Amino acid sequence: MMKNVVKYLNVIKKDICNLTDYKTRSRRNEYFYWYLIAVLASFIIAIIVGFIMEFVPVLGEIILSLFLAFLFIVSLPLGIRRLHDIGKNTWYILIGLIPIVGQIILLVFFCKDSSKESNKWGDSPKYKEKPNNELIEESPIENEVN
Repeated sequence: MMKNVVKYLNVIKKDICNLTDYKTRSRRNEYFYWYLIAVLASFIIAIIVGFIMEFVPVLGEIILSLFLAFLFIVSLPLGIRRLHDIGKNTWYILIGLIPIVGQIILLVFFCKDSSKESNKWGDSPKYKEKPNNELIEESPIENEVN
């Protein structure tokens, strides 16, 4: 159990360390692990900021603003890499600016499986070739830790 938690945290650490990587691909599990941790952290920050706002409203607003900026800065390149993994262009991320419909379309894109073929953003991180040119699917967690 603890071993799996450490693996998931390593995936999140990888996402944070790849802030300037807009040219590669990210697997579906990498995106959704980040999303899960972001939602959980948002609940915790909301509770903390709620208590702080009772006493020092300005400090609560500053903490909330910094947290939301951090989420945006990490989520943008990860979303772009996720789009690259399914073969979509970087500019498809702008679909998210369309109210409600845009977020639904991006969610559908992010839920799509990785394309098996190599594309202009590199080889598929999910599928690796065996020596006899057969594609094999790698374990999602084991691949992300290295």
